[in-house]
Amino acid sequence: PSTPSISSRPSAKEIITKEEERDLETLLNNTDITLTDIDELSSALSSQLSVLELENIDGLIESEAVVNEVVVRLEEASIELGAVDTWLNYYNTQLTNMKQYLEHIESRNNSMELITRNQKALMSCLDSLMGQLDVSQAYQQALKQGDLTSRSGVDTCVKACSFLAKAIQANIKPELNAMQAVQDQKKLIEQLRILFSERL
Repeated sequence: PSTPSISSRPSAKEIITKEEERDLETLLNNTDITLTDIDELSSALSSQLSVLELENIDGLIESEAVVNEVVVRLEEASIELGAVDTWLNYYNTQLTNMKQYLEHIESRNNSMELITRNQKALMSCLDSLMGQLDVSQAYQQALKQGDLTSRSGVDTCVKACSFLAKAIQANIKPELNAMQAVQDQKKLIEQLRILFSERL
């Protein structure tokens, strides 16, 4: 192979660091030798170079150990972050399930409250309706067999007829009018009307 040109060889500054350059200058200043003692100078430089190389190797080893420790710490932190992320996902899932459960309970309670209100409204309406249609036993007896020859008997029959007329003319909502209880009560009222009419 061809010998590299002088211009392609690395300079002294590229071979040694500034710190090594200062150490070399200190060595030359403190070494009491002449320029002719090439062997001694070479030996001293080789010894110093070996020391510097060992220090560089130690530094690299220490740097590599630090890097490895950092890598290990990063891996541990990554594992811990993964565990935290898993826990957060579980926690979010639990919160979502709890929210859905509470919304279900709230919806059910609202439905129950609505049903209760509707039932109360229906019972109130039925009570009012039955108050208009429910012919008492005393009025039924008067309309069927009331004494029409005595003043008291006539008065009772008049009251019974008045109630019967109001019951017949009662304004009943179509949805309530279709109820079986209402139909039965209206049939009774009609029967009482016919019976009393036949007695007159």
